[in-house]
Amino acid sequence: IIASNDTGDEAERENQNMCLENKSEMLDKMGIELLALGNISNVIGTYFNINKQLKENDYLIIVGNSLQSIGAFLGVEAALLQMKAIQRIIILGNSLQSLGAGLQAYQGIINVSKNEIENEDSMVDKKNEKIIALIGIWIQAIGTIISAIGLTIIEKEERLEKIKI
Repeated sequence: IIASNDTGDEAERENQNMCLENKSEMLDKMGIELLALGNISNVIGTYFNINKQLKENDYLIIVGNSLQSIGAFLGVEAALLQMKAIQRIIILGNSLQSLGAGLQAYQGIINVSKNEIENEDSMVDKKNEKIIALIGIWIQAIGTIISAIGLTIIEKEERLEKIKI
C-alpha cells in the first residue's frame, strides 16, 4: 500500500512538472509575440511620424512600448516557472527590457499630454522627456543583450545534452 502511494505521489509530481513546463512555454510564446507586436507598432508609429507628426502615431508608439513591456514581463514569468539557475540571467534581462519599454511608454504618454497643454517651459520639459526615453532605450537594450546571453547558454547546453544522448 505504501509503495502505491509513493507511485501516485510521483505521478502527481510528474504531472505538475509537465503542467508547469507547458505553462512556461505558453507564457514564453505569448511574451515573444507581444514583443514582436510591440516592435511592429513602434516601427509603424515612427514611420508615420517621419512623414507627419500626429498624436495618433504617438499612440501607436506608446502601445508598442507597452506591449513590449508586457511581453518581456511574460518572459520573466516563464523563466520563473523553470527552476534552472541560468534562468536568473533571462529573468534579469527580461525585467530590464520590461522596465525600459515601460519608461519609453511613460515618456510617450507625457509627450502626448504635454502637446495638449503647451507651456512656456516646454523646452526644458522636452529635454527631460528625451532623457527618460533615452534611459528607457538603453535599459531595454541592455536587458535584450543579457537575455540573449542567457538564451545562448541554454541553447548550447541543450545541444551538448543531445550530443551526449
